[in-house]
Amino acid sequence: MPINPLPWAVWQRIGATPAAGSEREKALRHDVHFAGRAALADASELIERFGDYAPSEAAERARRSRELGNLIHFCRWREVERMVAMLSDREVTGPVH
Repeated sequence: MPINPLPWAVWQRIGATPAAGSEREKALRHDVHFAGRAALADASELIERFGDYAPSEAAERARRSRELGNLIHFCRWREVERMVAMLSDREVTGPVH
């Protein structure tokens, strides 16, 4: 049985369950801080080059960076992966300013 890193109260607060998968990801990603425009530029480029496969490409680049021990690039590509997912949403989520 896998160990759940978050207590149940945290899952309830964010409106998800540990087994929710993509629903959990949607509930969590609106609070993600993006450090700068670089993630947006990289995400836009990946979407342009890879289309629907852009999230997979960003995840692969993150995995490769982690295997090489490059934590900074691993975090960068994970951020790009989240940005691609947000840009790919068909509906407006969260507050619009």
